Amino acid sequence: MNFAPGAASWWQRDDLYLNENTLVFAGRQVISLAEQFDSPAFFYNAHRITHKLNGLHEALSSAGFKDRYKIHFAMKANRFAPLLTHLKYTGLCGIDACSPAEVEHAISCGFDPEDISFTATSLSQKDL
Repeated sequence: MNFAPGAASWWQRDDLYLNENTLVFAGRQVISLAEQFDSPAFFYNAHRITHKLNGLHEALSSAGFKDRYKIHFAMKANRFAPLLTHLKYTGLCGIDACSPAEVEHAISCGFDPEDISFTATSLSQKDL
């Protein structure tokens, strides 16, 4: 399936698009990524993640919430250590953890305890 220049499909964006029947993600041909790694594989664009977090900060600040909020990434959505480490080093968010193991994982990815929101339920006596 080819798209005419300028005729993007609903899912295409600057970092994900078809170019002459070749899927391109973050400037790399997806076929070459697939050949390089075992399957299944997941790929992330750190620049896009940072851009989206910055956009969220800008929206909240322009809505009058400047310095009155803290963004926390829900680790249960994705606990991939390189992703979490990237989030830590952007300084743009903390972590929402739902178990003691997630708290330990967040700390191992560089988050300080004060950057972690812990919202667990039904903890064992040991975990308490």
